[in-house]
Amino acid sequence: MIIPGFIGGRMVKWLTKITVTATESESYYHYKDNRVFPSHVDAELADAEGGGKKVTRVEISLDGGETWSVCALNHSEKPNRYEKYWCWCFWCLHIDPLRLLAADEIIVRAWDQTLNTQPQNLIWNLTVTYIKLDLPHILNSPPHHSALPQGMMNNCWFRVRVTVRRPLAGDISIAFEHPTQPGNQPGGWMTPHKQLIQSGAPEKSVSGPPVGGIITSDALFSRDEVREHSSFDSVWIIVHDQVYDCTAFLKDHPGGADSILVNAGSDCSDDFDAIHSDKAKSMLAAYRIGRLKATSLAKSIEKIPVKLVAKTQITGDVRLFRFALPAVDQLLGLRPGHHIFLSATVNDKLCMRAYTPTSLEDAADYVELLIKIYDGGLMTQYLESLPLGAAMEINGPAGRIEYAGRGSFVIDGKTRRVTRVAMVAGGTGITPVYQIIRAMMREGDDLGIKMCLVYASRSEDDILMREDLDRWARQQPERLEVWYVVGEVRREEWGYSVGMVTDGVLREHIPMGVEEESLTLVCGPLAMVQLVVLPALEKMKYEVELKASDQVSRQSDGRKLLIYGSGFTTWRPTLAKYRVALCLQPMAASGEHFPLLHSTPPPTTHHPSSSSSDEDDENINNYRTLHDLSSELPELLAASHDPLDANTADRWIARHPSLIRLTGKHPFNSEPPLPLLMRHGFITPVPLHYVRNHGPVPGQTADLSTWTVEICGLVTRPAKFTVPDLARDFSSFQIPVTLVCAGNRRKEQNMVRQTVGFNWGPTSISTSVWRGVRLRDVLRRCGIMGRRHSALNVCFEGAEDLPGGGGGGVSKYGTSLRKEVAMDPSRDIMIAYMQNGELLTPDHGFPVSTPSNLNSQT
Repeated sequence: MIIPGFIGGRMVKWLTKITVTATESESYYHYKDNRVFPSHVDAELADAEGGGKKVTRVEISLDGGETWSVCALNHSEKPNRYEKYWCWCFWCLHIDPLRLLAADEIIVRAWDQTLNTQPQNLIWNLTVTYIKLDLPHILNSPPHHSALPQGMMNNCWFRVRVTVRRPLAGDISIAFEHPTQPGNQPGGWMTPHKQLIQSGAPEKSVSGPPVGGIITSDALFSRDEVREHSSFDSVWIIVHDQVYDCTAFLKDHPGGADSILVNAGSDCSDDFDAIHSDKAKSMLAAYRIGRLKATSLAKSIEKIPVKLVAKTQITGDVRLFRFALPAVDQLLGLRPGHHIFLSATVNDKLCMRAYTPTSLEDAADYVELLIKIYDGGLMTQYLESLPLGAAMEINGPAGRIEYAGRGSFVIDGKTRRVTRVAMVAGGTGITPVYQIIRAMMREGDDLGIKMCLVYASRSEDDILMREDLDRWARQQPERLEVWYVVGEVRREEWGYSVGMVTDGVLREHIPMGVEEESLTLVCGPLAMVQLVVLPALEKMKYEVELKASDQVSRQSDGRKLLIYGSGFTTWRPTLAKYRVALCLQPMAASGEHFPLLHSTPPPTTHHPSSSSSDEDDENINNYRTLHDLSSELPELLAASHDPLDANTADRWIARHPSLIRLTGKHPFNSEPPLPLLMRHGFITPVPLHYVRNHGPVPGQTADLSTWTVEICGLVTRPAKFTVPDLARDFSSFQIPVTLVCAGNRRKEQNMVRQTVGFNWGPTSISTSVWRGVRLRDVLRRCGIMGRRHSALNVCFEGAEDLPGGGGGGVSKYGTSLRKEVAMDPSRDIMIAYMQNGELLTPDHGFPVSTPSNLNSQT
C-alpha cells in the first residue's frame, strides 16, 4: 500500500487482509514498534503538518551556521492535483573553491512550504524500556530496567567535513567526509569522535590556551585588578582564566553593550560558553590582554539566586513562572525593553537562556516569566519538571533597546523620541513588545504616540496577553491598534486574519518606511522574522545600517539586510530616519518551529475518486525514467544469491551484490552505497532500493492468480481480489514516491548514544514509480460503512509470520489508518502491484504492497 507522507510502519508488504473496524490495529508493530511522535502531537496536528509539503528552500553554510547561502532547486516531479509533493528534490550551489579552503565543514538544511525546517542537532524522540533479568539472583532481586532510545526519524542538519590535503608538492586537494558510511561500513568523521569518547581522552581543558587560540600577551592579572574594570569606559572579563578587554567591542556586540557590562570585571566562563557560537569564541581572541594569576582560583560571577514559588499553565505549551527574589521589597531594576538571563545546571552543564519578564517593572519580591515549553528544549524541559521551591539563578538586566518614558527610547546608548511605534510579534515573542506597550499605556495620554501591533499565533487560544491588549485597544483606540493573525480558527465570527503574516497584512497595519520619528519592533521565531517579516519590510522601503561586525544574510536591490544571532538590530528606510529594532534575543535559543506560519492549504475541491491512467501518468511525464537513464548509466550487476542467506528462509531470493547489509544475519536489511545511489539520480533502480524486512520473505510459491487481498469488517459487500481482479476492475494510476526508512541516519545517533535500532546510514532512502489502484476505490466498491456504524479505522495485515511480536508465539505484521485518512483523495493511497514498470519483487512486497513515504518496513 502506498501511503505517501506517513511513517513507513503504516506500510504493509505482502498484503493479505484489509479490515474496517471501530478500533485501531491491535498489532504489536502498530502500538509498540513504530511510535515516533512526541506526546503532544495529535491527529489534527499531524494532519496539518504531514507529508506532501514542497521543499521550497535548501541552504548551505560554510561557517558553522552563522550565515547561509540559498541553493538552486530542481523538482523533478509535478505535484498531484491537490498540490502535494511526494518525492525528494535535488539542489545545486556553485561555490568558489577558495571558500572551501577556509571551511571546516559544509552544513545543509532544508525548509518546506510551511516554513518547517530541520533541527540543528541530533534528537532522540523515543525511549523503550527493556527489562534485564539477573538470572542467578532472579528469586531474590527485582528485574533491572534499562531505558534505550529507538533512534527514529533523525533528520538534523547534515554536516560534511572538509579537509585540505597536499598529496604532492605544490598540489592542493579537498576531501569531503560524511558523518557515517552506510550500514556497518567503517569510516565517517563521527567514528573518530566516538573512539575518543570511549577511550576516555579529555575533550578540552577548562583552563589553558585562550578562546580562539591566539596568544597576544603574557601579562598576569589578579581578580581584584580585573574587578576594577567594570564600567562602560573599561570592560574586562575572564573566560577560562584568560583576561579580555572588551571595551572596543561594546558598540558592535549583537546583544548590546549591557550583555557584556552585566559580566564586567568578573569570571563569566560558564555564561560565555553557554550562549556563544564557535565563531564568537574565535572573535574573542583578538581582545585578549593576558591571563589570570595562578594564585587566584575563586570565581565571582554575580548572579542572584531565585526560588520558584508558582507555576501556572496559560495554554497547552505555555507556562507562567513566578520566581521569588532573595530579599523582601527587592526590585529587579528592569527597564522596558530589557531581558534577564535565567541559568541552571542541566545534565552537569550550565544552561543559560534570555527571557523577557512580564511582571511590572516596579514589582517587589518577585519576577514573572512567560515561557513556551519545547519538546527537546533543554532549558524549557528543565523548567517544566522543576518543582516549587527549587532554586535557579538570574542575572541582568540587559538589552540594546530601553524605553526611557515619555516617548523616548535609548538605542545603543543614544536617546531619540518617537511619535509612532509599530510592532510585529510571534508566539512568546509578544513578551518584550507587551512590556513596552504596558509601560507606554501606564503613562498619560497626552504624549500623542500611536502604537500598532501585528501579533501572530497558532490559534485564537494561543494568543497571549490578549485580555490586556484588547482592553487597551478598546479603551484607547487612538493610542493602540491590535491586529491578530492565527493559523487556524474554530469559530466563524473571527474578525482578524487567518493563515500567516504576509506582505498585505503588514502593509495594511504597519506604516511604510517613509515616516519621521517612528520606531518598529520585531520579535518572534527566527523563521518568521527572516523569511516573512524582513522581506516584507524591505519592500516597504526599509534599509539596514551596516556595522563591521554584522553578518550579511541576504541582499536585494543593492540594500543589505542583516540578521543578528541575538539582541536588537537597527533599521532605517531609504528616504527617512525611520528605524526598526529587531528583537531576537528572547527567542535566540528556542529553536522553535512556528506552525502558525504555515500557508493556507489548497481548497479541497471535489475530484472523482478515479480517473484514466493517462491523466495520472501526466504527473510523471517531466522526470527521467529508468529507460531514459539507461544510455547514461553503467549497467547494473546481475542479482545473485547471497551465501549469507544459504541456511535461511530467504535462500530463494536473488539480491543485488552492491547492497550493504546492516547485519550479517537474517532478516535481510540493507541500503545501497551512497555514490551508486546518487549516480542514478531521481529514480532508484529496483535492485538498489533499500530493503527493510522484519522476518523471512513470504510468498515463495505465490501466484498472481491465486494470491488474494480480503476486504472485510464493517463493509456491506465483503470481497476478495486477486491482482488480475484489481487491475481489471479498477482504474490504475502511477506516481513517484520517495520512501525513507524511519531509522535513516540512526548510525549518527549510535556514534553518540547507543540506541536499540540497526545502524542505518544515510542511504535508506529511494524513489520509485509505483502503479496500483486507489484504496478508496476498493473500499467504496465493498460498501464501507459510516461513523454511525463505528467504521472509524482501516486495518492492514501482511502474510509474513513474525516470531514474538512482543507477546511470544507467532504474529502478523499489521497496522491501521483512520478512516478519513484512508478515504482522503488528496493522499494518493494505493494498493500497489508494480514498481518502476515491473511487477513487485519479493523484497518489496510481491504480489501486493502498501509502501509509505517515511518508511520503516520496506
